[in-house]
Amino acid sequence: MVLRMTVGLALTAIALAVAGRRLWWLKRLAFSGQPAPERVAAVRAHPGRDVETQATEVIGQRKLLKWSVPGAAHAATFWGFIVLLLTIIEAYGNLFSRTFAIPGIGHWAFIGFIEDLFAVGVLAGIITFTVIRIRSNPHKEGRKSRFFGSHTRAAWVVLGMIFLVIATLLLYRGAQINTGVFPYKHGAFASEIVGHWLHPLGTGVNSVLEVVFLLGQIAVVMAFAVIVVYSKHLHIALAPLNVLFSRRPNALGPLEPMRSNGKVLDFEEADPDTDVFGLGKIEDFTWKGLLDMATCTECGRCQSQCPAWVTGKPLSPKQVILDLRDHAFAKAPYLLAASDDEREKLPDDVKKEAERPLVGKDGGVIDPDVIWSCTNCGACVEECPVDIEHIDHIDGMRRHQVLIESAFPVEAAGMLRNLENKGDPWGMGEMRRAEWITELDFEIPVVDGKIDPEIEYLFWVGCAAPWRTGPRRPLRPSPPCCTPRE
Repeated sequence: MVLRMTVGLALTAIALAVAGRRLWWLKRLAFSGQPAPERVAAVRAHPGRDVETQATEVIGQRKLLKWSVPGAAHAATFWGFIVLLLTIIEAYGNLFSRTFAIPGIGHWAFIGFIEDLFAVGVLAGIITFTVIRIRSNPHKEGRKSRFFGSHTRAAWVVLGMIFLVIATLLLYRGAQINTGVFPYKHGAFASEIVGHWLHPLGTGVNSVLEVVFLLGQIAVVMAFAVIVVYSKHLHIALAPLNVLFSRRPNALGPLEPMRSNGKVLDFEEADPDTDVFGLGKIEDFTWKGLLDMATCTECGRCQSQCPAWVTGKPLSPKQVILDLRDHAFAKAPYLLAASDDEREKLPDDVKKEAERPLVGKDGGVIDPDVIWSCTNCGACVEECPVDIEHIDHIDGMRRHQVLIESAFPVEAAGMLRNLENKGDPWGMGEMRRAEWITELDFEIPVVDGKIDPEIEYLFWVGCAAPWRTGPRRPLRPSPPCCTPRE
């Protein structure tokens, strides 16, 4: 008893020390970013909305369940681990007493049944994940796989660790049944099946197996905790926070205001020599931006729905976040150094990383073609199950490129000139904007100034429709393009 208690507590202390050190480092790195007080203010202003969001998106897995099969597998695994927190309590209790049971509920058959039901659910989930990852192997599927660019080796390690968590749990519970110290007389069906398999080994061997797999359960759980904070599975801890502090505008809403030196930039008082315009360095991101990077699950849902990516362009919203994250982690010693003297003593590779431009063709963290391939459609933000705000980061880097570097695609120069001079991308002029109406065989009322109260809908024609190229055909407004007049 003393031996297993000592070993179990020692494993726990070591794992928590390693994980805690990493979490402290991550916290310092996140808060090296720009402040974002409006995020905290929004949470305080809408507590009811945020409780609902946590209930639906985090607990309810709303966005994940949009994809039925992988969503159901993830939900089963997530909910399973919530329920299996009871088994972790039982495991630690068994370090001190072989007959431990959770006070008040530790002998209810229903609890034993629920624990085993969700343990089996987790196993079903990881089997599903295994099949999905084999079928969508990026080494075979290439860009067609949503896991293209993800750290697939880490994913396999975590799947293995989850399996070991469930395997050691059922094995030590099965051995407990055979030694007569299991707290549930019936109901724990999966543990009873494993106990039946182990029964022929006898009481003595089962007593040894009970200790071995109990310590194995604690060791695997603690190892899993360490792996989580050093891998993409950090989202297990950070996703609720990222969802909590995410922006929730109607659609994408307006662009975020630019920040400089810890405050929203006032253009009337801005100083080009001291103020920051857009995102030109990793430290220009807010702490929420850095939290986005650490929260990415590398699931590839954003990538699979990105119109730029699926049409062969270089933009992958997922890869943008991963590249920024890798750069932030590599530059972290420079960002966290207390003084210039400390920075001078840093290794050369850290100094070299600190000097890399955030956007650039030669050695930049993000290639300019990547950020300028974005259509701002928002599909990535809509699909992301942990509410990462890809568009804000991409547009922030674009702002810096335009305002400071005066760098943007050659194709954009003519468009911007036409917009400035003629008010449309093609330079056709306002006088010709309504020519398409004359080609239709029905009357189109045009709103000019005060709106007629009898008009219920307004059709925003945009720029593409009036100046279509090719043969002219009648253009009829369709309901999806119409918006109710306020």
